Amino acid sequence: MSRQKADRMKELVELLDRAGKAYYQDAEEIMSDYAYDQLYDELKSLEEELGITLAGSPTVNVGYEVLSELPKERHERPMLSLD
Repeated sequence: MSRQKADRMKELVELLDRAGKAYYQDAEEIMSDYAYDQLYDELKSLEEELGITLAGSPTVNVGYEVLSELPKERHERPMLSLD
């Protein structure tokens, strides 16, 4: 495996994870969707070429950490389960 390609994969995982956290948890956009998609496609291509997927790669991880500090809302009528 090319050391340069492996280093690029690590860099891409870090960039994409940082962008995903900013978008999904911090409600902040640090790169455009187009830029994210280009980096994601580059990472996917390297993974296929080298036959490896790094731990924490956004190509296999779904979702982000649940935020528990969201404010509770009181409703005029109870929000009941469909059960």
